[in-house]
Amino acid sequence: MTLVFYEGEEVADDLNGLRRLFSERSDLVQGDLAILLEPTGGWVEAGCQGTIHIRAVLRGERAHSARPWMGTNAIHQAAPLLARIAAFESEIVSVDGLEYREALQVVRMNAGVANNVIPDRCELVINRRYAPSRKLDDAIAELRDLCGDADEFEVMNASAAAPPNLGNALLAEFVGVHDLAVRPKLGWTDVARFAAHGVPALNFGPGDPTLAHTADERVERADLDGCRRVLRSFLGLTSAR
Repeated sequence: MTLVFYEGEEVADDLNGLRRLFSERSDLVQGDLAILLEPTGGWVEAGCQGTIHIRAVLRGERAHSARPWMGTNAIHQAAPLLARIAAFESEIVSVDGLEYREALQVVRMNAGVANNVIPDRCELVINRRYAPSRKLDDAIAELRDLCGDADEFEVMNASAAAPPNLGNALLAEFVGVHDLAVRPKLGWTDVARFAAHGVPALNFGPGDPTLAHTADERVERADLDGCRRVLRSFLGLTSAR
């Protein structure tokens, strides 16, 4: 058994400590199965969605807001793209019997220089979450088509999805012996990083994932104890006194 502790799990990819371990000392993180202690509420959350962040820029022309006809409002130029994203209907994609609900959202918008100036630049950051049945390149191509009227299109970061891999013998044993409920991971985790390096992986840990990144985020003691019992049993350790 190897316990891996690393920094930067929730920040930019280039700061992720597990990424560095795989790059510099992959021998330290090899194994037959990786269990990531993500908050899953004691469920096994299999695989994970892929995630992409892109920057789309719409350009206009500055003018005084008293004479807007002398310029072109870049925010208004972005309206058709915003409307397409707002109208996006999340597809539910079944992979190995698990239903991954996809998502497309504008997560940031930046425009304007002053209250009396028509903005000549509007920047949107768009996040795409996609099912593990899709290839990363195809998901990026779909976003590029969606943003066809943008003056600039930049892939800020892109991470491949990971399949559920429920047929793996150790993963199936972990689920079956402990009679654990299984659902898809609606989010990206380092399960995908292990999967990309040939190490089967799953998400399992205490804490309600629907509370993640909210003011009510917390972990109950009962969740901690329950997950601890499962892990000790799977590893063949004696019960704690």
